[in-house]
Amino acid sequence: MKNSRPASSMNSLSRQFYGMIAALLLLLAACGPSATPTPSGPYTVDQSGPAAVCSVSQRPELSVAGQEIHASADAASEVLGILPVGHWIAVTQRTDDGWYQVSLPDTPVDGGWIQRGGVLLEQPCSCYPGCARFVPQGPVNEITTCNLVLPAGTTYTIYYQPDVTSNVFATISDGVEAMAVARTTDGWIGFDPGVAQADNIGMDRLRWVQVPTDAVVLDGTACDALPVYTYEPINTTG
Repeated sequence: MKNSRPASSMNSLSRQFYGMIAALLLLLAACGPSATPTPSGPYTVDQSGPAAVCSVSQRPELSVAGQEIHASADAASEVLGILPVGHWIAVTQRTDDGWYQVSLPDTPVDGGWIQRGGVLLEQPCSCYPGCARFVPQGPVNEITTCNLVLPAGTTYTIYYQPDVTSNVFATISDGVEAMAVARTTDGWIGFDPGVAQADNIGMDRLRWVQVPTDAVVLDGTACDALPVYTYEPINTTG
C-alpha cells in the first residue's frame, strides 16, 4: 500500500520552496555590484591650480559663483556644466559674437561653449577664430619705444594672428605707424592697433603684419629688444 501526503501538505512545501528561492534571489541582488548613480544637474569643472596657456577662468571682479558652459554658442541652449570660481578650462576657438569653445575630454562639457565676457584668457595666447599659444624664444621685455612704420604705396593685410588663415583685421595701402610689441621667428610683427579692446589682454590685443624685411621700418631704442615668439595653433581635432 502506497504512502501519500495530503494535497495541503504538498502545497505548503511548494510555497516554502518558492519562498526560499525568492529570498535567495533577493540576497544575491543585495550582495551584487551596486548600480552607478546617474549624475544630477550640470557637470562641475574641477581644475584648480596654475591655469594652462589658452585656458579661461572667471574674471576676478565678478561676484557670481561660476560661469555656465552651454551646449551651443547660445545663452538659451542647454547648460552642460559650470566653471566655478578658481578653476579653469582649455579653449580652442572663439566666435564673432563672443563665445569660446571649451575642451575637456571625456566629460559632458567637452566641445561646449562659454561666454567670453565672463572669463579671462590665460596668456600668452590669442583666439580668433582659432586659439594659439605663443612660446617666447628669449626674454619677454615690455616694449614702449619701438615704432612700426609701413610705408604708403604698398598694400598690407593686417591679421588678428600671425597666420594668413586667421581673420583679417584690415587691408591698408596708405601707410601706417603703430607701436611694435612682438615678432615671430617666421617674420611677423605684432603691434598695438590703438583701438579700444575692453575684453582683450596680452597677445590677444595685438594685430599682425608679415612684410619683407626691406619694406618695414622699426624705429626706436627698444626695437632690438622686441620679444620673439613661435606660434603654435591649438589642435581642435583631438
